[in-house]
Order: sequence, then C-alpha cells, then structure tokens
Amino acid sequence: MPNARRAAIAAIPETITPGIALVGFALLWTIQVYSSAGSAPTASSQTLSPVLGTLMLALALLIAGLLHFARPLWVYRRALSTVYAVTSHRVMIIRGNGSSSVNSLDPAEIVDVQCRERQGGSGDVMIGTNFSVRTKNVFARRSWWFYGVPSVKEVVHLVSELKQGRNKVLSRAGRFVPLDFNSPA
Repeated sequence: MPNARRAAIAAIPETITPGIALVGFALLWTIQVYSSAGSAPTASSQTLSPVLGTLMLALALLIAGLLHFARPLWVYRRALSTVYAVTSHRVMIIRGNGSSSVNSLDPAEIVDVQCRERQGGSGDVMIGTNFSVRTKNVFARRSWWFYGVPSVKEVVHLVSELKQGRNKVLSRAGRFVPLDFNSPA
C-alpha cells in the first residue's frame, strides 16, 4: 500500500507551476478586460456585453488553475484506496473505492523498470511496457507508476526478477509460450 502522505507531497511540484500560471493568467486577463471595458461604450440592455465572453474564458482558466492546486488532495485520497502487488506471475494495481478495479500486467510486456528514490528509501517506481495496438498493428509504450512506495529498491528488484524469470521460461522453450498463471515458474 502506498504512503498516501508522501504521494501527495510528491504531486505538489508537478501542480504548483501550472496552477500558478493558469490562475495568474486568468487574474491578469480579468484585470485587463475590466480596464478595457471601462473605456468601451456601454451596450444596451437588450444585448450581451462583449466582455462576457472573455470573462467566461478567464473563469475557465481560473477553475483549471484551482483544480491543479487541488490535485495533491486527489492523489492523497486515491492512494488511501490503492494497493500495489508484485506476485510470482504478474504485477497488479488494485484500487477500491466503492467499485474496485484491478489492472494486471503480464511480465512479458515489461521493457524497463526505473525508480525515483527519496530520502529514507521511499519513492516512485516506473514500469515501462510495450503493448500491441490492435487497430494499427504497432507496439505502443505505456508507463505504469507505483507512487509513494515505502521501499523502492526492493520493488524494483522484485519486478526485475519477475521479468527475468519470464525471459528464462521463454528462452528455455525457444518460442513464445503463453503465460500460464497456474504453473509454478
């Protein structure tokens, strides 16, 4: 289970810059619109003010910026109901919040494993995968993230062992072997 507090703190640097930019731009835009509206001729009561459209855009930017500031809270709440699992046959992300969801990763799809380690050995694990896009017959890249893991090096080691174990099974067979979740290897 991830450390929810550390996951939320890790999300803060990613949200501060865009949040400040969006809120600042919205406020500057609003000030500019109001200052230019003061010098514009007034519209009749039957028509909408031309300032209304630009203020609506400024309001949308303001809301987007405030949502960026609220992201660490969302990350914290989501981390409270998330469990990461590395078994002998797969890697899983299990989320439960009323309706639970399970994302499972086949070890044959794992391309690389990286980590961002913080003080105390905690951090985030990134698992890069290749998967087939059926409509285009190409491989695409997807990253799975384990956020706020208490012992990053241990998780990286477990995922790397899982990948190497799957590669050994494939090399012994000399061909593609479908993953059998019931077999002990």
